[in-house]
Parts: sequence; structure tokens; C-alpha cells
Amino acid sequence: MKKTTLYAISFFSCFFFCLPVLTYGNAFAGVCIISDIDDTVKVTNVGTPETLFRALFSSKSFAGMAPLYRYLITSQSVDDKSGGVYFVTGSPESLREPLRSFLEKNNFPPSNKLFLRKNFFENICHFKISQIETIMKNNRCDKFILVGDDTECDPDIYGFIKSMYSDKVVATYIHIVRNERRHIAACIAACTLCETDGITCDKNCIAANKKDCSSYLAGQIFYYTAFDIALHEKAAHRLTSEQALLVADTIREEEFDKNTIIPYFAACPEDDNWLEKIAKDLKLGSEFGVRIGDIQDKIKNICAQNKKFIESRDNRPK
Repeated sequence: MKKTTLYAISFFSCFFFCLPVLTYGNAFAGVCIISDIDDTVKVTNVGTPETLFRALFSSKSFAGMAPLYRYLITSQSVDDKSGGVYFVTGSPESLREPLRSFLEKNNFPPSNKLFLRKNFFENICHFKISQIETIMKNNRCDKFILVGDDTECDPDIYGFIKSMYSDKVVATYIHIVRNERRHIAACIAACTLCETDGITCDKNCIAANKKDCSSYLAGQIFYYTAFDIALHEKAAHRLTSEQALLVADTIREEEFDKNTIIPYFAACPEDDNWLEKIAKDLKLGSEFGVRIGDIQDKIKNICAQNKKFIESRDNRPK
């Protein structure tokens, strides 16, 4: 057989058999999720006297978050070795077992990727930034979704991470609990811009730095329910319509505990038709119409009940 024929056979054999191997890594890497826990996926009410009790004994998960995470990593074909979901929380190491039990009981994706502070004295902001950067540098995932809440520094932390890894962060979602969208990233200024090792939020250092940190919050999507995220992820083609509808059904069918949808301590939507507007802005089809209407009505009723509860509590004799 002539050498030219052998070369041709070798070339085409390599093309058909080697190319899938060469491209497999990128196709397989998919999207990973980096998520907070307290008041992001777990009903906690951070910063109040009941925080410790809920941290130790509560297993309430926000409706729809567990299936949302499962569908996202399943649809993106992320393997166990690459990651899937990374939980980076400000809770201390002593709460590892209660948190692990919480995630397992609520059917979050199986993962031993749970990162906690060594103790209560370690600065949360500094810890989270350092840990998330390590994950992004050492992981096969080529894209990341960041999910947190507005009770502490997540908007600032995620904004800083986005500014450093803009090619990797495809979406940032912030759960509206306090409805405090800060325009000065105090935690970032203390932890990174001023290089204070995250010990304190040094106001003098922030003033001296004179850096406008509001840009860190640009592009973040603030949400009330898991269905808000599902609609955005459907528009981004990381969820199917069926998966988004199943997330909606988890919320729509929750009858046992309204606090897993909108807790009494959380902010309510400023617009009763916020889901309808999200779907319109994203140019989504009419297939979500019934669920949107049902969930908006449900949350409107929940918020009315929450308002009565708070008024009754505040009017009790001291």
C-alpha cells in the first residue's frame, strides 16, 4: 500500500475518532452553580435572634430551589468530577453536619462541595471571595451561575467576582429578602480594594480609596422566587420550558408552609405583576401564563397575611 494512502487513512481515522475526544472536555464542562445557603436556599432570617435556632434545627428550604438546581446541572451535563453545585456559606465549620443534613433532606444535588468558615471570627466577605476564586481557578466548568441574597455581602462579593471573571460568570441572582440594594460595596472595599485582609470594614479606607463600587452591582438579577430564576434561565436556553414549569409547580402547589415561598420577614414584590413583566421582557411564550397568574395571586395573598401578622405582632403589649 502506498504511503500516501496510509497517510490519508491515518488522517481521516484521527479526524473521526480523535476530534470527539479533543472537544469532549469543553462540551462536558457545562455550567456550575456557586450558591449561598442561609436566606438563599434555606429559610433562616440572618441577623436576628432566631438565626442560631434555625441554623441548628430548621430544615425549611425555599420552594423550588432544589429542583431548579437539579435541572440546571442536569441540563448542562456537568459530571461529578467537574462540580455541579458549590455551596459557599458564611456559616462556621461547626454547622457542617446540620447543613449537610438540610441539603440532603431537601433533595439538593448530591455534593460534598460545602465550604464553611473555620470559625465565627473569620471575615465572611474575605472568606467567600477567596473560596470562590479558588473554585473558579481549579474547576473544569467553563461557566458559573452565582446565587445569593441581600441580607449580607453577596451582591458586593458576586459583583467583585464578576468584575474579575467576566468571561466565566454567565448570571448572578440575588434573593430579595431585606430589599436593601446598597450602592457602596463596603465589604469589597474592606476586603480587597484596600487590602485590609477582611478584618474590618474600614470607613476611612473606603473614603480614601474613592472607588465607585456601584458598578459591581450592574447586571445582577434580583429575584423573589425560584420561578423568577427559571424564567431567566429558560430565556438563556439553560433550562427547558418543561423544567421551568416544574419549578413553578413546586411553588404553586406548596400549601403546608407559606414561609418557604415568602417568609413573614422577607420583602414582598413591589409590583403584583412582576412575573408577568419578566416574561414579557424576556419575550417568553404564553405557555407560562397560567403558572404566572397562579403564583402572582398566591404571593399576593401570602403578603397580605404576612402584613397582618407583623402588624399584630408589633401591636402586642410590651
